[in-house]
Amino acid sequence: MAYVRGQAAYAEETVRRVLHDQLVSLGWMFDVVPDPLPMLPYSATTPVTLIDYLPAKESAVADNTVAMTSGDEDDDVDQELGAASGGLFQTTRVYFLDIFGESQGIALRIADDIKAVLTGKLPGTNRYVPVVDPVNGGTLAGHLLEITDVTRTKPQSTDYKRNWQVVKCTVGHTFSAVEGPLP
Repeated sequence: MAYVRGQAAYAEETVRRVLHDQLVSLGWMFDVVPDPLPMLPYSATTPVTLIDYLPAKESAVADNTVAMTSGDEDDDVDQELGAASGGLFQTTRVYFLDIFGESQGIALRIADDIKAVLTGKLPGTNRYVPVVDPVNGGTLAGHLLEITDVTRTKPQSTDYKRNWQVVKCTVGHTFSAVEGPLP
């Protein structure tokens, strides 16, 4: 399948779903928070909340919040045979996961688990992920994400005055490049 309108949003939704599903699997978060709350990993007291925006610096950020944001997206690059010949394109985008933990130790542990998920080191995880189709269900044929360059840092900034870690990754989105006929 060739380019699909909205595919950048589909790719971002795919990364978000992978993180959500794995954080649920690892016991950090719940689809429905049970009462009473079961024991969380490493004796954390608050489940993880995954949001899709970076909170304002002056706002109160809930403990164990993971904020997923995206950076710039590169131009599409021919991968093989050229676009006009039905080859492949790839575009890359950087994602940032800002982790605001209830303590520095919990923030570090959440960040390490997220890094292990994105590098495919945990059971059931993989660096290569088919792109989900949230509109029609299933996956987009011919669309694949490759997660690379996964790093974890502790920001030196005191903007949030919190137990703050950041995981950064690059996601390559490869897709078929079938275009119209040559002129």
